[in-house]
This record gives sequence, C-alpha cells and structure tokens, in this order.
Amino acid sequence: MGEGSKNNDPGREKRGDESVLLERAIELSGLKSRLITVLSHDLRTPLTGILTSAEIMSLNPRFEGDPALMKYTKRIMQSVKSLDLMVKNVSAVDKATRSGIKRHDQKFYLSDLIEEINESAGMLLPEGASFRTILLTQERAVTGDKSLISDVLEILIDNGIRFSGEKGEVELRLEMHEHELKFTVSDNGSGVAGEDTEELFRLFGKGKSTGHAQGAGLGLYVASHITGLLGGELKLVQNEDGGCSAIFSVPVL
Repeated sequence: MGEGSKNNDPGREKRGDESVLLERAIELSGLKSRLITVLSHDLRTPLTGILTSAEIMSLNPRFEGDPALMKYTKRIMQSVKSLDLMVKNVSAVDKATRSGIKRHDQKFYLSDLIEEINESAGMLLPEGASFRTILLTQERAVTGDKSLISDVLEILIDNGIRFSGEKGEVELRLEMHEHELKFTVSDNGSGVAGEDTEELFRLFGKGKSTGHAQGAGLGLYVASHITGLLGGELKLVQNEDGGCSAIFSVPVL
C-alpha cells in the first residue's frame, strides 16, 4: 500500500515532467545560440566580400568618371553595411541574454576611434545626407574597450541617419571630462517623444514617433546593454530646434 502510494504520487510525476521540460528548454536555448553564431558568421563572411569588392570598384577610374556607377556602388556599400549591422545586432542580442558580451580594455588613441567611426558612417549615409564629427578635446591615448565603444557609436549614428531621412544631418561631438568620454550624436529628424524613450531601449521596442523608419528594434537595446557593461550612461533627449540627441558617456583611464 505504502509503495503504491509513492509510485503514484502526482507531485513526484509533476516534478519529473518539469525537470524534463527544463532540460529541453536549456537544450533548445543552446541550439538557438549555436544557430545564431553559425548564421552570423556565415552571413557576415560573404557580406564582407561584397563590401570589399564594392570598395575596390569605387576606386576604379572608370567608376569615378561615371556618376551613375558611383551612385549604385555607393548604394551597394550602404545596403551591405546596414545588413551587416543588423546581423551584428542579432548576434549581440543573443550574447546579451546569455551574458556573453565581455569587455576587453586596451590603450587606444581617440583619433583612431574617430577615423573608424567616420569610415563606418560614410558607408551608411544615403545620397543627400551628411555626417560630421567635432572634437572638443585634445588628441590623447586612453584605456577602455575601443571595440564596444565603437559598437555603441555605430548603432547611435545608424539610428540618427535612418530617422533623419535622405536630407538628414547627423553630428558626433566628442568631449572628455577628467576620466570620462562623452559622445553626443545629434540629428535633425522628427525627434523622440518623451513617452517613447523607455520603450525604445526595450528589446524590439519602437516608439510612436519613429514613424516608418526601418529597424528591428534591436539597436538601442544592444547599445544600452553594452553601456551598462562599460559602466557608462546612455540617454535620449529632444533637441530644442528639432531632432534628437543620444548622449553616451563612458569612463576611461
């Protein structure tokens, strides 16, 4: 009688089912992560090849003398860069949910960081849009995670370009106060409504004021996660004269 009641214990069966489901969930989560890693690598490899080929084509004197060819080559580079950033963000979201993003501090020069940012922004710019950088600090070497800082800036600049349209004007200002870098990415787009601010930092978050701008709602989520990892701060503010500014501050040594 006692043995029979143990074997037919509903609570024990339930705990067994929950254990099986938990193991299955962990297995599926691991499979999802491996799939995203493989796809991200396999997609970015040909994208890099296309981008490199387009860059080489743009240097050909025959292309330089033909505005139409240069226009379409530029469009190829812009589209590839946007797709590459999207793939990169998908991978980063997966890593963020698994605490898989790690920081690696190193010594770097601010001019090298700005040069990389200018090159990346140039590929994202549609015809008619503009981007400029303003350095409000002297050239110097600092210690921090240059790669992650660059990732955040790339996301913020991409957002500014997309939300300000074909005639958009995007500006990056860099200041340094003691041991803190402060980046301000401003655009002349439609701006961001106050109630949208928190929503935009959520995964797949899209505010009402973003209109029909393209985007999966991943960028600011990733940027916010990386900012926290760096011990920094990221916020969006509405500009008085229209548009939006993303203010990204990060401590360095």
